[in-house]
Amino acid sequence: LDLTRRALPTNAAFGTFTPGSTGKPKGIVHDHRVMCSSTKEHASRLNINCDTRTFQFAAYTFVVNTFELFTPLVEGGCVCVPSKEDRLGRTTGAMRDLNANWACLTPSFLRPISPEEIPQVKTFVLAGEPVQQDNLDTWRSRVRMLNMYGASEASVCVTGDLSNDPVERSTIGTGAGVAAWVVDATNDSQLAPIGTIGELTVGGPVLARGYLYQPEKTAAAFIFGKPWLRKICNESPSRAYKTGDLVRLGSDGRINLVGRKDMQIKLRGQRIELEEVEFHLRQTLPHGVEVAVGLARPAHQPKRPLLTVFMAPRKAFGDDFYSADLESAEEPNSATEGWKDHLSKVVPGYMVPSTAVKLNHMPLTALGKTNRKAIGDLVSKLTVLELTGASSKKEHKEPVTTTAKTLRTLWAQALSITDAETIPADDDFLQLGGSSIEAMKLVNLARDQNIGVSVAVIFTHPQIDEMAHTLPTIHYLLDETST
Repeated sequence: LDLTRRALPTNAAFGTFTPGSTGKPKGIVHDHRVMCSSTKEHASRLNINCDTRTFQFAAYTFVVNTFELFTPLVEGGCVCVPSKEDRLGRTTGAMRDLNANWACLTPSFLRPISPEEIPQVKTFVLAGEPVQQDNLDTWRSRVRMLNMYGASEASVCVTGDLSNDPVERSTIGTGAGVAAWVVDATNDSQLAPIGTIGELTVGGPVLARGYLYQPEKTAAAFIFGKPWLRKICNESPSRAYKTGDLVRLGSDGRINLVGRKDMQIKLRGQRIELEEVEFHLRQTLPHGVEVAVGLARPAHQPKRPLLTVFMAPRKAFGDDFYSADLESAEEPNSATEGWKDHLSKVVPGYMVPSTAVKLNHMPLTALGKTNRKAIGDLVSKLTVLELTGASSKKEHKEPVTTTAKTLRTLWAQALSITDAETIPADDDFLQLGGSSIEAMKLVNLARDQNIGVSVAVIFTHPQIDEMAHTLPTIHYLLDETST
């Protein structure tokens, strides 16, 4: 080992790995110059100085670890390193034991922690996920609360101070060590007008070299020589990184987060902001209930996705977070049953999930983010009936009347359910994935059986027994018309 040989600024210093919400890691290479520029810039931005005692919580493969480790050492502070067991199993206890006064956590991990548990903490940095209103309500009168948003590829590129009113939850701050631009979300060759939604794109000395052994992904994310970039920077080649975050630039120069490009979905032609649905759900559910919203693609029917909310009483790390056990999930209680009524009052009907799945715990990635890939893998093994019945354990109720039994058979045909007898009489057509398209199909199937049911009746009486109860009058009207 040649200790006399000095590293050059352009030499690789370390690599970080970012699984994001998919759980599939990408290696990112950082040069020495990137590390030095980032450490210097973030010391003042993140309130790190010689009195700081950072709690080393992030995985060593995550870029946040560089702020927990390198920045306090450069500034003359202290790094508090808990054991693996304490880090994941008794986080707040370890913070108290080590007298840590600075910590960086994800909003979802911070949510169940109370200020009384860790009174010595003076600075909290929230990263990895959008800040939620309950985080602000609980903490910002007690500590200095900072927001750190961005990407490992840009050594985290945006910071903001959330401690003072009237900072909005969506405000993520200003560029840290970068020049930040908002480009057209569908065309990165042009900038978006101020005040409109676009993709956050950044450039500067803190940009990583690129992805490890993935030149195609590097070329797609790190852009060169765009006309607007050459004009602004007056240099060639000009380089910037597309973060994948949808933002809006405010008149005060601060950046407001709208969401992730990959958190926008389309269902039956309608665009749905998953984070907006999650935000409103958190407003009505009890404190501490974890939620995630996504498209569930049932087994054998992947072309009939269901907008689904996943609820859990807690979150969990560990080797088992990929295998949430639906069979032993807690029973729904009255505190969580009104979510659909509340949500229907604040978002359009197409944004209201058709069903809820109760999980034993909300699976997290090693970085503390909701592991949406693990949830998707889990529910892809469930049929439509298993998926829609996963949120309750009610007894199977058989239809009583001949009309109700006929309707159940027609439901199965309209919803492409193989075995009609598996549908209970008190199940919900909409929760089984029925939309206006399936409702119209049911109307036509019913007409062939001389059953007069309308789309309006299906939506106002979506249970088999209820629907059957409305039909005698309709039969009478049909008979009158035929005569």
